[in-house]
Amino acid sequence: MIRNTKLKLKKRAQELFKHGKEYMHNLDFDNAINYFTNAIRLNPINFLFFYYRGNAWQEMKEYSNAIDDYSEAIKLKSDDAHLYYSRGYVQFCIERYGYAISDFNEAIRFSPNETAYYTFRGISYKRQKQFHNAIKDFKIILSIDTVNSFAVEELKDIRIMKEKYPDYSSMTYQCDNI
Repeated sequence: MIRNTKLKLKKRAQELFKHGKEYMHNLDFDNAINYFTNAIRLNPINFLFFYYRGNAWQEMKEYSNAIDDYSEAIKLKSDDAHLYYSRGYVQFCIERYGYAISDFNEAIRFSPNETAYYTFRGISYKRQKQFHNAIKDFKIILSIDTVNSFAVEELKDIRIMKEKYPDYSSMTYQCDNI
């Protein structure tokens, strides 16, 4: 009887999750969050429910809530590189570069050939004026993807900025444009 009830709750949670994903697809983030929240209430140990709700919060620029949900997802599945990347990206968006770098480090540990992780860690280093580390990341990107024009341009930019403006304060990127 108890096992049957648990299975029904998990099945209902999956249905709610599916509806939440449909709302996400249609860019209706408020309803998506409501469905994901209800799915979490029924099955609070499914990391995907937290991850998707975190994505919805992120789309709404509710970064604190997104960080909380990504953190919960990480507690449930601590070996998933993309969860760390997602939380790191939000930290990056709110200019918490030290935290972002920590999350990108973890993402890289689990998926060392993913250039996006190095890209955002490199930009985070650059914004903190840790040019040596930024250069290393952009060079790693080029060792993985030899024609990555973004990494090439970032290396040129760092070189120029270091030469012309020793007190260079990194230009800002809008999270919406990356």
